[in-house]
Formats: sequence, C-alpha cells, structure tokens
Amino acid sequence: DMGGIIMKFDKWFNSLALLAAIGLLLAPIFFPICPVEMGKPPMRCFYVYRAELLFAGLAVIGAVALFRVKTREARKVLGIGILLLALIIFALPFSGVLGICGHAASPCHITAIFSCGVSILLALSGAVIAWHEPAQAGEQEQTTE
Repeated sequence: DMGGIIMKFDKWFNSLALLAAIGLLLAPIFFPICPVEMGKPPMRCFYVYRAELLFAGLAVIGAVALFRVKTREARKVLGIGILLLALIIFALPFSGVLGICGHAASPCHITAIFSCGVSILLALSGAVIAWHEPAQAGEQEQTTE
C-alpha cells in the first residue's frame, strides 16, 4: 500500500531530523570544547556552542512537533524552520559568523567538524520534509482540477 510507504518515509525523515538535532544538542558533551580558564574570558568556541545549544534545542522542538502535526502546510513550515536552523548551526563555527579558536590543536575543531556534518544531515532532512509531496496529495489535486 503506497500510503503506508509514504507514512514510513515521512517518519524516517522526522526521526532523522530528531536524532540529528539531539546529536547537535549533545555534541559538546561527546566532543568537549576548549575549557574556560579562571580569570580569563571564554574563547570564541564557548559562545559558538552556547548559540548551537539554543538553535539545536529549537530544532529538537521542531522535530518533535513533526510527529504531532497532520497538515501538509504545518510539515512544510516545520521543515523550512529546521532547514534554516541547520544552516545557522552550520555557519556558527566559521570566522565570518562567530568563529572558533584559531589554533588547529584546539579540541573545539573536532566539535566543529561533528557539528557541521550533523547539521548537513539536519538540513537535508528539513529540506526533504519541507518539499516532499506525498503521492496522495498530488493525486487529489489532479482529480479536483
């Protein structure tokens, strides 16, 4: 049954978005950033991952909402929102945005690689969610014209 396959397809991308967003939320736990030293201001990576925490948290909320919404319009809006959040998360470590520590030996560089990679998965899932048209909806539009 084609409807069941489409439902599984949608849930797979919903799940991918949720797992990617949770991964971004937890990234600094598994890939620690540079430590904050007493008496010194935090390095740039500290602020990057504070911002990532905020945007990843919003992406988790959006991904959870995907499992609850029923309308195509709501899925499209959430998908676009997740895509935009992923693009912001991807851009944060670059020096033109916030940037991370300049020396390559800093642990935050590993966190940045992980975050950029996972944000690409989040962006792709958001794009598929936003622009994937279920076959049933397309058939209904054709029959009503």
